[in-house]
Amino acid sequence: MNEIISVRKISTLHDLRNVYKLTNQVYSRSGIASASNNGMMIYHPEQDVMPQTHIFVAEVNGLMIGTITLSIDNAFGLMVDSGFKPIIDQYRTEYQNLASFWRFAVLPEYQSNLLVMRKLIGLSALSMVWNKAQVCFLIISPKHIGFYQKVLAFEEVAWGIDTNPHIKAEHAQVVLMKIHIEKIPVKWIATPESEIFVQ
Repeated sequence: MNEIISVRKISTLHDLRNVYKLTNQVYSRSGIASASNNGMMIYHPEQDVMPQTHIFVAEVNGLMIGTITLSIDNAFGLMVDSGFKPIIDQYRTEYQNLASFWRFAVLPEYQSNLLVMRKLIGLSALSMVWNKAQVCFLIISPKHIGFYQKVLAFEEVAWGIDTNPHIKAEHAQVVLMKIHIEKIPVKWIATPESEIFVQ
């Protein structure tokens, strides 16, 4: 029997704690980060209290299996400022509404499920459109550059070092990528709202 994958925006502190736990689990199981002592990976918590931050999760039978966050530029800036602020500031002089995708984590057993990725990224892309974000940034491992360029139409901006203290030194090299709203592939914003918000 096929599993029903639903995607929603979180709305409670309980949800947020589960996002922290899921992120810790995914990153530590992948080997790129050390597991935290409290079982939660909390990074840029100031972003999580801002109304400009939208945290989405994918679930199967009530089990959280994936998450992604979209933050619109706010009083705390963007998480990509950490390590790339001079570059992001330059874009702020050219565009009024920047955003960043971050904290993208999916349980290993669901990472090959394209529907999970399509729903999470699709909802984030829709949110970018709804919030009129002009340019969206993300930070990824260099090994994922090809995927984000070919499948998601992101462009490479700069290389740097991940400032997340949980990330192991041998995995700290990262790449700043960007996408302009008009270049988002149609397939990522064409998912019906009725499907995205299945409860």
